Amino acid sequence: MTPTDRNPGSDPIWDFLREQMQDGSILERRDMKRRWKAAPLKIAGLATALVVISGSIGLLTAHGFREDRPQISGRTIEIAVMDEDLPGNREMTGRISLLEGSVVLARDGSRIILSEGDQIIDGDWVESSKGSAIGISFPNGLAVVLDGEGRLDIWQIHTRSVHVGLGGGVLAARVPPPENGEPRMSMRIEGSNASLIVRGTVFTVAARNGRLTDAAVSTGTVEVQRMGKGRVFRVTKTKALDMMTWSVADGEPDTHALGRLARITSGVVVPRGPAQTETIEEQVEHLTLVAKIHRLLAAGDVEAALILVEKNGKAQKGASFLLAAGEAYRHAGMWSEAAQAYLDGAGAGQGKKAEKAMIRAADIYMRKLGKTQEASSVIDVYLKRFPDGRHLDEALYLGGVAQSKNGNYKRARNMFESYLVKFPTGSQAKRVHLSLAKILVVKMSDCSAAIFHIKAVQAGGGVLGAQAGKLALQCAGQ
Repeated sequence: MTPTDRNPGSDPIWDFLREQMQDGSILERRDMKRRWKAAPLKIAGLATALVVISGSIGLLTAHGFREDRPQISGRTIEIAVMDEDLPGNREMTGRISLLEGSVVLARDGSRIILSEGDQIIDGDWVESSKGSAIGISFPNGLAVVLDGEGRLDIWQIHTRSVHVGLGGGVLAARVPPPENGEPRMSMRIEGSNASLIVRGTVFTVAARNGRLTDAAVSTGTVEVQRMGKGRVFRVTKTKALDMMTWSVADGEPDTHALGRLARITSGVVVPRGPAQTETIEEQVEHLTLVAKIHRLLAAGDVEAALILVEKNGKAQKGASFLLAAGEAYRHAGMWSEAAQAYLDGAGAGQGKKAEKAMIRAADIYMRKLGKTQEASSVIDVYLKRFPDGRHLDEALYLGGVAQSKNGNYKRARNMFESYLVKFPTGSQAKRVHLSLAKILVVKMSDCSAAIFHIKAVQAGGGVLGAQAGKLALQCAGQ
Protein backbone atom coordinates (compact mmCIF):
# COMPACT_ATOMS: atom_id res chain seq x y z
CA MET A 1 0.00 0.00 0.00
CA THR A 2 1.52 3.35 -1.01
CA PRO A 3 1.19 6.60 0.96
CA THR A 4 -1.43 7.71 -1.56
CA ASP A 5 -3.31 4.46 -1.37
CA ARG A 6 -5.53 4.82 1.69
CA ASN A 7 -9.16 5.82 2.05
CA PRO A 8 -9.63 8.09 5.09
CA GLY A 9 -13.28 7.14 5.21
CA SER A 10 -12.92 3.38 5.53
CA ASP A 11 -9.33 2.48 6.37
CA PRO A 12 -8.98 0.95 9.89
CA ILE A 13 -5.83 2.92 10.65
CA TRP A 14 -7.64 6.21 10.08
CA ASP A 15 -10.54 5.04 12.25
CA PHE A 16 -8.02 4.27 14.95
CA LEU A 17 -6.48 7.74 14.66
CA ARG A 18 -9.87 9.42 14.93
CA GLU A 19 -11.00 7.31 17.87
CA GLN A 20 -7.77 7.86 19.82
CA MET A 21 -7.20 11.52 19.15
CA GLN A 22 -10.54 13.07 18.16
CA ASP A 23 -8.41 15.78 16.67
CA GLY A 24 -8.86 16.61 13.01
CA SER A 25 -5.51 18.37 12.76
CA ILE A 26 -3.55 15.14 12.79
CA LEU A 27 -5.43 13.86 9.78
CA GLU A 28 -3.67 16.38 7.61
CA ARG A 29 -1.54 14.40 5.18
CA ARG A 30 1.96 15.74 5.54
CA ASP A 31 3.16 13.49 2.76
CA MET A 32 0.76 15.23 0.32
CA LYS A 33 2.45 18.60 0.75
CA ARG A 34 4.34 19.50 -2.39
CA ARG A 35 6.21 22.44 -3.78
CA TRP A 36 4.56 24.83 -6.23
CA LYS A 37 6.54 25.98 -9.21
CA ALA A 38 3.94 28.35 -10.69
CA ALA A 39 3.62 32.00 -9.59
CA PRO A 40 0.64 32.83 -7.31
CA LEU A 41 -1.21 34.74 -10.08
CA LYS A 42 -0.96 31.75 -12.42
CA ILE A 43 -2.10 29.37 -9.71
CA ALA A 44 -5.30 31.36 -9.21
CA GLY A 45 -6.28 30.59 -12.77
CA LEU A 46 -5.68 26.86 -12.60
CA ALA A 47 -8.48 24.36 -12.18
CA THR A 48 -8.27 22.29 -9.00
CA ALA A 49 -9.28 18.65 -9.29
CA LEU A 50 -10.14 16.12 -6.65
CA VAL A 51 -8.11 13.09 -7.61
CA VAL A 52 -8.86 9.70 -6.13
CA ILE A 53 -5.99 7.18 -6.44
CA SER A 54 -6.95 3.73 -5.19
CA GLY A 55 -9.21 5.19 -2.55
CA SER A 56 -6.84 7.90 -1.23
CA ILE A 57 -8.06 11.50 -1.34
CA GLY A 58 -5.61 14.32 -2.04
CA LEU A 59 -5.87 17.76 -3.60
CA LEU A 60 -3.57 18.20 -6.57
CA THR A 61 -3.42 21.12 -9.02
CA ALA A 62 -3.44 20.58 -12.75
CA HIS A 63 0.02 22.18 -13.01
CA GLY A 64 2.83 22.69 -10.55
CA PHE A 65 2.49 19.41 -8.59
CA ARG A 66 5.81 17.69 -8.22
CA GLU A 67 6.22 14.17 -6.85
CA ASP A 68 9.40 14.52 -4.79
CA ARG A 69 9.31 11.08 -3.30
CA PRO A 70 9.22 7.78 -5.24
CA GLN A 71 6.27 5.55 -4.57
CA ILE A 72 6.81 2.38 -2.56
CA SER A 73 6.90 -0.73 -4.66
CA GLY A 74 4.43 -3.27 -3.35
CA ARG A 75 2.16 -2.90 -0.36
CA THR A 76 3.10 -1.33 2.93
CA ILE A 77 2.43 -2.08 6.60
CA GLU A 78 0.87 0.93 8.36
CA ILE A 79 1.96 1.82 11.90
CA ALA A 80 0.33 4.45 14.10
CA VAL A 81 1.37 5.35 17.65
CA MET A 82 -0.85 7.56 19.82
CA ASP A 83 -0.16 9.33 23.12
CA GLU A 84 -3.23 11.12 24.46
CA ASP A 85 -1.61 12.60 27.57
CA LEU A 86 1.04 14.78 25.97
CA PRO A 87 -0.01 18.45 25.66
CA GLY A 88 -0.73 19.86 22.24
CA ASN A 89 -0.19 18.13 18.95
CA ARG A 90 2.70 19.98 17.37
CA GLU A 91 4.76 18.85 14.43
CA MET A 92 8.09 17.41 15.61
CA THR A 93 11.13 15.62 14.26
CA GLY A 94 12.63 12.20 14.93
CA ARG A 95 16.33 11.57 15.55
CA ILE A 96 18.63 8.94 14.08
CA SER A 97 20.07 7.23 17.15
CA LEU A 98 21.73 4.25 15.44
CA LEU A 99 23.23 3.78 11.99
CA GLU A 100 25.02 0.70 10.66
CA GLY A 101 25.94 -0.32 7.13
CA SER A 102 24.27 1.04 4.00
CA VAL A 103 21.19 3.17 4.69
CA VAL A 104 19.69 5.71 2.28
CA LEU A 105 17.50 8.68 3.23
CA ALA A 106 15.46 10.44 0.56
CA ARG A 107 14.11 13.96 1.07
CA ASP A 108 12.64 16.35 -1.49
CA GLY A 109 13.90 14.26 -4.37
CA SER A 110 17.47 14.12 -3.07
CA ARG A 111 19.41 11.35 -1.37
CA ILE A 112 21.21 12.28 1.82
CA ILE A 113 24.23 10.75 3.55
CA LEU A 114 23.18 10.13 7.15
CA SER A 115 24.97 10.42 10.47
CA GLU A 116 23.83 9.53 13.97
CA GLY A 117 22.03 12.50 15.49
CA ASP A 118 20.51 13.69 12.20
CA GLN A 119 16.85 14.63 12.17
CA ILE A 120 14.00 12.79 10.44
CA ILE A 121 10.99 14.82 9.27
CA ASP A 122 7.60 14.23 7.69
CA GLY A 123 7.90 13.01 4.11
CA ASP A 124 11.30 11.33 4.55
CA TRP A 125 11.86 7.70 3.72
CA VAL A 126 14.79 5.50 4.67
CA GLU A 127 15.86 2.28 3.01
CA SER A 128 18.38 -0.15 4.49
CA SER A 129 20.22 -2.94 2.69
CA LYS A 130 21.03 -6.46 3.86
CA GLY A 131 23.24 -6.42 6.95
CA SER A 132 22.43 -2.77 7.72
CA ALA A 133 20.26 -1.11 10.36
CA ILE A 134 18.84 2.26 11.33
CA GLY A 135 17.40 3.26 14.70
CA ILE A 136 15.04 6.23 15.13
CA SER A 137 13.99 7.83 18.42
CA PHE A 138 10.76 9.85 18.43
CA PRO A 139 9.81 12.74 20.75
CA ASN A 140 7.07 10.77 22.53
CA GLY A 141 9.53 8.08 23.71
CA LEU A 142 8.91 5.58 20.93
CA ALA A 143 12.04 3.93 19.53
CA VAL A 144 12.24 1.70 16.45
CA VAL A 145 15.00 -0.16 14.63
CA LEU A 146 14.75 -1.27 11.00
CA ASP A 147 17.11 -4.24 10.83
CA GLY A 148 18.39 -5.73 7.59
CA GLU A 149 16.84 -5.11 4.20
CA GLY A 150 13.69 -2.98 4.47
CA ARG A 151 12.12 0.46 4.21
CA LEU A 152 10.38 3.01 6.45
CA ASP A 153 8.23 5.86 5.14
CA ILE A 154 7.75 8.69 7.64
CA TRP A 155 4.25 10.00 7.06
CA GLN A 156 3.75 12.04 10.22
CA ILE A 157 5.64 12.95 13.41
CA HIS A 158 3.62 14.93 15.96
CA THR A 159 4.06 15.23 19.70
CA ARG A 160 1.12 12.90 20.31
CA SER A 161 1.26 10.72 17.21
CA VAL A 162 3.67 8.96 14.89
CA HIS A 163 2.44 7.47 11.62
CA VAL A 164 4.85 5.49 9.42
CA GLY A 165 4.85 2.81 6.75
CA LEU A 166 6.95 -0.36 6.86
CA GLY A 167 7.90 -1.56 3.39
CA GLY A 168 9.21 -4.97 4.46
CA GLY A 169 11.98 -6.18 6.74
CA VAL A 170 12.34 -6.72 10.48
CA LEU A 171 11.21 -3.95 12.82
CA ALA A 172 12.13 -3.91 16.50
CA ALA A 173 10.17 -1.43 18.59
CA ARG A 174 9.83 -0.23 22.15
CA VAL A 175 6.50 1.32 23.12
CA PRO A 176 7.00 3.20 26.43
CA PRO A 177 5.51 1.36 29.41
CA PRO A 178 2.39 2.40 31.36
CA GLU A 179 2.60 5.15 33.94
CA ASN A 180 0.80 4.65 37.26
CA GLY A 181 -0.73 1.49 35.85
CA GLU A 182 -2.42 3.32 32.97
CA PRO A 183 -1.37 2.77 29.34
CA ARG A 184 0.02 6.10 28.15
CA MET A 185 0.82 5.12 24.61
CA SER A 186 -0.54 2.54 22.20
CA MET A 187 0.68 1.32 18.83
CA ARG A 188 -1.41 -0.21 16.09
CA ILE A 189 0.16 -2.09 13.17
CA GLU A 190 -2.01 -2.87 10.17
CA GLY A 191 -1.12 -5.45 7.52
CA SER A 192 -3.31 -7.05 4.90
CA ASN A 193 -3.55 -10.24 6.97
CA ALA A 194 -3.37 -9.07 10.59
CA SER A 195 -3.70 -6.18 13.00
CA LEU A 196 -1.42 -5.75 16.05
CA ILE A 197 -2.07 -3.71 19.20
CA VAL A 198 0.92 -2.94 21.43
CA ARG A 199 1.11 -1.15 24.80
CA GLY A 200 4.29 -0.86 26.86
CA THR A 201 6.09 -3.66 25.05
CA VAL A 202 9.48 -4.47 23.51
CA PHE A 203 9.00 -6.70 20.47
CA THR A 204 9.99 -7.51 16.89
CA VAL A 205 7.75 -7.92 13.87
CA ALA A 206 8.60 -8.95 10.31
CA ALA A 207 6.77 -8.01 7.13
CA ARG A 208 6.84 -8.93 3.46
CA ASN A 209 4.71 -7.67 0.57
CA GLY A 210 2.19 -5.98 2.82
CA ARG A 211 1.73 -9.04 5.03
CA LEU A 212 2.91 -9.44 8.59
CA THR A 213 4.85 -12.71 8.78
CA ASP A 214 5.82 -13.14 12.44
CA ALA A 215 5.97 -11.39 15.82
CA ALA A 216 7.97 -12.17 18.96
CA VAL A 217 8.00 -10.42 22.33
CA SER A 218 10.87 -9.57 24.67
CA THR A 219 8.90 -7.66 27.31
CA GLY A 220 5.12 -7.39 27.65
CA THR A 221 2.31 -8.65 25.42
CA VAL A 222 1.22 -8.10 21.82
CA GLU A 223 -2.36 -8.74 20.72
CA VAL A 224 -2.73 -9.93 17.12
CA GLN A 225 -6.08 -10.07 15.36
CA ARG A 226 -6.33 -12.26 12.29
CA MET A 227 -8.05 -10.41 9.47
CA GLY A 228 -11.23 -12.03 8.21
CA LYS A 229 -11.35 -14.55 11.05
CA GLY A 230 -11.71 -12.29 14.07
CA ARG A 231 -9.53 -14.52 16.21
CA VAL A 232 -7.18 -12.73 18.63
CA PHE A 233 -3.76 -14.18 19.55
CA ARG A 234 -1.78 -13.00 22.58
CA VAL A 235 1.98 -13.16 22.08
CA THR A 236 3.97 -13.01 25.33
CA LYS A 237 7.63 -13.28 26.34
CA THR A 238 9.45 -16.35 24.92
CA LYS A 239 6.59 -16.97 22.45
CA ALA A 240 6.52 -16.25 18.72
CA LEU A 241 3.55 -16.14 16.34
CA ASP A 242 3.96 -17.24 12.74
CA MET A 243 1.30 -15.27 10.87
CA MET A 244 1.69 -17.34 7.71
CA THR A 245 0.68 -20.59 9.42
CA TRP A 246 -1.00 -18.96 12.45
CA SER A 247 0.91 -21.12 14.89
CA VAL A 248 2.38 -20.07 18.24
CA ALA A 249 5.65 -21.67 19.30
CA ASP A 250 8.52 -21.10 21.68
CA GLY A 251 10.68 -18.34 20.30
CA GLU A 252 12.57 -15.11 20.87
CA PRO A 253 12.72 -11.78 19.05
CA ASP A 254 15.40 -11.38 16.41
CA THR A 255 18.60 -11.11 18.49
CA HIS A 256 20.35 -8.59 16.25
CA ALA A 257 17.32 -6.29 15.97
CA LEU A 258 16.60 -6.50 19.71
CA GLY A 259 20.24 -5.83 20.59
CA ARG A 260 20.31 -2.74 18.41
CA LEU A 261 17.04 -1.54 19.94
CA ALA A 262 18.43 -2.03 23.45
CA ARG A 263 21.41 0.15 22.56
CA ILE A 264 19.21 3.16 21.74
CA THR A 265 16.82 2.69 24.69
CA SER A 266 19.40 1.90 27.36
CA GLY A 267 18.57 5.06 29.26
CA VAL A 268 14.96 3.99 29.78
CA VAL A 269 14.07 1.35 32.34
CA VAL A 270 11.29 -1.02 31.34
CA PRO A 271 9.41 -2.39 34.39
CA ARG A 272 10.20 -6.02 35.09
CA GLY A 273 7.45 -8.55 34.62
CA PRO A 274 7.36 -11.77 36.63
CA ALA A 275 9.23 -13.65 33.88
CA GLN A 276 11.79 -10.89 33.19
CA THR A 277 15.17 -11.34 34.85
CA GLU A 278 17.20 -8.64 33.11
CA THR A 279 16.90 -4.88 33.08
CA ILE A 280 17.32 -3.05 29.78
CA GLU A 281 20.87 -2.14 30.87
CA GLU A 282 21.68 -5.80 31.45
CA GLN A 283 20.19 -6.74 28.08
CA VAL A 284 22.30 -4.07 26.40
CA GLU A 285 25.47 -5.37 28.04
CA HIS A 286 24.65 -8.97 27.19
CA LEU A 287 23.68 -8.40 23.56
CA THR A 288 26.49 -5.94 22.89
CA LEU A 289 28.98 -8.55 24.08
CA VAL A 290 27.39 -11.18 21.84
CA ALA A 291 27.53 -8.80 18.86
CA LYS A 292 31.24 -8.16 19.50
CA ILE A 293 32.00 -11.90 19.53
CA HIS A 294 30.16 -12.46 16.25
CA ARG A 295 31.89 -9.47 14.60
CA LEU A 296 35.31 -10.75 15.64
CA LEU A 297 34.52 -14.22 14.28
CA ALA A 298 33.26 -12.73 11.01
CA ALA A 299 36.54 -10.80 10.73
CA GLY A 300 38.54 -13.97 11.36
CA ASP A 301 39.90 -12.84 14.73
CA VAL A 302 39.14 -16.04 16.60
CA GLU A 303 41.72 -15.37 19.31
CA ALA A 304 40.11 -12.06 20.32
CA ALA A 305 36.66 -13.69 20.31
CA LEU A 306 37.94 -16.44 22.63
CA ILE A 307 39.38 -13.84 25.00
CA LEU A 308 35.94 -12.23 25.32
CA VAL A 309 34.31 -15.63 25.86
CA GLU A 310 36.76 -16.70 28.56
CA LYS A 311 36.66 -13.31 30.27
CA ASN A 312 32.86 -13.21 30.51
CA GLY A 313 32.01 -16.91 30.70
CA LYS A 314 31.31 -16.98 34.43
CA ALA A 315 29.13 -13.86 34.47
CA GLN A 316 27.13 -14.42 31.28
CA LYS A 317 24.71 -17.36 31.26
CA GLY A 318 22.24 -16.14 28.63
CA ALA A 319 21.44 -18.32 25.63
CA SER A 320 22.79 -15.82 23.09
CA PHE A 321 26.18 -15.63 24.82
CA LEU A 322 26.45 -19.41 25.22
CA LEU A 323 25.68 -19.98 21.55
CA ALA A 324 28.22 -17.31 20.57
CA ALA A 325 30.75 -19.08 22.82
CA GLY A 326 30.00 -22.33 21.01
CA GLU A 327 30.75 -20.63 17.70
CA ALA A 328 34.03 -19.25 19.02
CA TYR A 329 35.16 -22.63 20.35
CA ARG A 330 34.11 -24.32 17.08
CA HIS A 331 36.15 -21.87 15.00
CA ALA A 332 39.13 -22.53 17.27
CA GLY A 333 38.80 -26.31 16.95
CA MET A 334 38.09 -26.67 20.69
CA TRP A 335 35.49 -29.35 20.07
CA SER A 336 34.66 -30.47 23.62
CA GLU A 337 34.20 -26.88 24.80
CA ALA A 338 32.11 -26.09 21.72
CA ALA A 339 29.78 -29.03 22.21
CA GLN A 340 29.23 -28.18 25.88
CA ALA A 341 28.60 -24.50 25.12
CA TYR A 342 26.06 -25.42 22.45
CA LEU A 343 24.23 -27.75 24.85
CA ASP A 344 24.22 -25.12 27.60
CA GLY A 345 22.87 -22.57 25.13
CA ALA A 346 20.17 -24.96 23.92
CA GLY A 347 19.12 -25.53 27.53
CA ALA A 348 18.91 -21.81 28.26
CA GLY A 349 17.26 -20.81 24.99
CA GLN A 350 14.17 -21.54 22.93
CA GLY A 351 13.11 -21.89 19.31
CA LYS A 352 15.27 -22.21 16.23
CA LYS A 353 18.49 -21.17 17.98
CA ALA A 354 18.13 -23.97 20.52
CA GLU A 355 17.42 -26.39 17.68
CA LYS A 356 20.50 -25.39 15.73
CA ALA A 357 22.67 -25.57 18.86
CA MET A 358 21.60 -29.16 19.56
CA ILE A 359 22.30 -30.24 16.00
CA ARG A 360 25.74 -28.59 16.15
CA ALA A 361 26.51 -30.39 19.43
CA ALA A 362 25.42 -33.79 18.06
CA ASP A 363 27.46 -33.30 14.89
CA ILE A 364 30.59 -32.41 16.90
CA TYR A 365 30.17 -35.39 19.20
CA MET A 366 29.89 -37.79 16.27
CA ARG A 367 32.22 -36.37 13.61
CA LYS A 368 34.90 -34.60 15.65
CA LEU A 369 34.99 -36.42 18.98
CA GLY A 370 33.82 -39.89 17.92
CA LYS A 371 31.39 -40.00 20.85
CA THR A 372 28.47 -41.66 19.09
CA GLN A 373 26.62 -42.49 22.32
CA GLU A 374 26.60 -38.81 23.32
CA ALA A 375 25.50 -37.88 19.79
CA SER A 376 22.61 -40.37 19.99
CA SER A 377 21.54 -38.96 23.35
CA VAL A 378 21.50 -35.39 22.05
CA ILE A 379 19.46 -36.41 18.99
CA ASP A 380 16.95 -38.30 21.16
CA VAL A 381 16.44 -35.19 23.29
CA TYR A 382 16.07 -33.09 20.13
CA LEU A 383 13.38 -35.38 18.69
CA LYS A 384 11.39 -35.25 21.93
CA ARG A 385 11.74 -31.49 22.30
CA PHE A 386 11.23 -30.58 18.64
CA PRO A 387 9.25 -33.42 16.97
CA ASP A 388 8.52 -31.17 13.97
CA GLY A 389 11.63 -29.02 14.21
CA ARG A 390 13.30 -26.98 11.50
CA HIS A 391 16.30 -29.32 11.52
CA LEU A 392 14.38 -32.59 11.68
CA ASP A 393 16.03 -33.88 8.48
CA GLU A 394 19.52 -33.37 9.92
CA ALA A 395 18.46 -34.90 13.23
CA LEU A 396 17.10 -38.07 11.60
CA TYR A 397 20.19 -38.45 9.43
CA LEU A 398 22.70 -37.86 12.24
CA GLY A 399 20.65 -40.03 14.58
CA GLY A 400 20.56 -42.89 12.09
CA VAL A 401 24.31 -42.73 11.52
CA ALA A 402 25.02 -42.60 15.26
CA GLN A 403 22.70 -45.53 16.00
CA SER A 404 24.32 -47.54 13.22
CA LYS A 405 27.79 -46.88 14.63
CA ASN A 406 26.51 -47.91 18.06
CA GLY A 407 25.30 -51.22 16.63
CA ASN A 408 21.60 -50.39 17.06
CA TYR A 409 20.75 -51.34 13.47
CA LYS A 410 17.02 -51.70 13.96
CA ARG A 411 16.75 -48.21 15.44
CA ALA A 412 19.04 -46.84 12.72
CA ARG A 413 16.84 -48.43 10.05
CA ASN A 414 13.73 -46.83 11.58
CA MET A 415 15.32 -43.38 11.62
CA PHE A 416 16.58 -43.65 8.04
CA GLU A 417 13.17 -44.84 6.83
CA SER A 418 11.50 -41.94 8.67
CA TYR A 419 13.88 -39.57 6.88
CA LEU A 420 12.89 -40.93 3.45
CA VAL A 421 9.19 -40.72 4.27
CA LYS A 422 9.43 -37.09 5.41
CA PHE A 423 12.22 -35.89 3.10
CA PRO A 424 12.27 -38.13 0.00
CA THR A 425 14.29 -35.55 -1.96
CA GLY A 426 16.26 -34.17 0.99
CA SER A 427 19.91 -33.13 0.78
CA GLN A 428 21.02 -36.39 2.43
CA ALA A 429 18.51 -38.68 0.68
CA LYS A 430 21.12 -40.58 -1.38
CA ARG A 431 23.34 -41.13 1.65
CA VAL A 432 20.33 -42.35 3.60
CA HIS A 433 19.46 -44.80 0.81
CA LEU A 434 23.05 -46.07 0.80
CA SER A 435 23.20 -46.38 4.60
CA LEU A 436 19.93 -48.32 4.60
CA ALA A 437 21.19 -50.60 1.86
CA LYS A 438 24.37 -51.35 3.85
CA ILE A 439 22.38 -52.21 6.96
CA LEU A 440 19.97 -54.44 5.01
CA VAL A 441 22.68 -56.27 3.04
CA VAL A 442 25.55 -56.52 5.54
CA LYS A 443 23.77 -56.66 8.89
CA MET A 444 20.35 -58.12 8.09
CA SER A 445 21.03 -60.13 4.90
CA ASP A 446 17.86 -58.76 3.33
CA CYS A 447 18.79 -58.07 -0.30
CA SER A 448 15.16 -58.08 -1.43
CA ALA A 449 14.49 -55.02 0.76
CA ALA A 450 17.85 -53.46 -0.12
CA ILE A 451 17.52 -53.55 -3.90
CA PHE A 452 15.18 -50.51 -4.02
CA HIS A 453 17.70 -48.38 -2.10
CA ILE A 454 20.63 -49.69 -4.17
CA LYS A 455 18.93 -48.68 -7.42
CA ALA A 456 18.05 -45.25 -6.00
CA VAL A 457 21.75 -44.57 -5.35
CA GLN A 458 23.10 -46.18 -8.55
CA ALA A 459 20.93 -43.89 -10.64
CA GLY A 460 22.97 -40.90 -9.48
CA GLY A 461 26.36 -42.44 -10.27
CA GLY A 462 29.50 -41.03 -8.69
CA VAL A 463 31.25 -42.36 -5.59
CA LEU A 464 27.99 -43.25 -3.86
CA GLY A 465 26.78 -45.04 -6.98
CA ALA A 466 29.98 -47.10 -7.06
CA GLN A 467 29.49 -48.12 -3.44
CA ALA A 468 25.91 -49.11 -4.22
CA GLY A 469 27.22 -51.18 -7.15
CA LYS A 470 29.44 -53.20 -4.77
CA LEU A 471 26.40 -53.93 -2.60
CA ALA A 472 24.52 -55.06 -5.72
CA LEU A 473 27.37 -57.48 -6.59
CA GLN A 474 27.35 -58.78 -3.02
CA CYS A 475 23.64 -59.48 -3.29
CA ALA A 476 24.15 -61.21 -6.66
CA GLY A 477 26.69 -63.54 -5.06
CA GLN A 478 24.40 -64.59 -2.23
